Amino acid sequence: MVVGIGIDVVQLKRFLTLVETSDCFAKRLLTSNELNSYWKLNNNQRANFLAVHWTLKEAIYKATSHIKPLFTKLEIYKLNNQYRCEFIQNINLLLSVSYTNCHVSAICLAQQNG
Repeated sequence: MVVGIGIDVVQLKRFLTLVETSDCFAKRLLTSNELNSYWKLNNNQRANFLAVHWTLKEAIYKATSHIKPLFTKLEIYKLNNQYRCEFIQNINLLLSVSYTNCHVSAICLAQQNG
């Protein structure tokens, strides 16, 4: 059963500005594992990484707003070239990301298991 759908779209240049000015946003958004991956990237890659993680977490939040998940508890990772996020045991999250050189969009479909 579908319990929610969330979508988000952002401009990449906004995240490049964030990356060039401070690490505070990344520390508030990312889990410790995500931060470890983030630190290994150059500024352009960091901007893309943040934009993708922000849009996915926003889409997840919108799809599961009745639960009010914390962004730092949502760990985004890639498996078989698809983005994944372990959430709660009884909710399955289907994620999709699309981007151009200017924008990133993400959608989340939250389904109740069982």
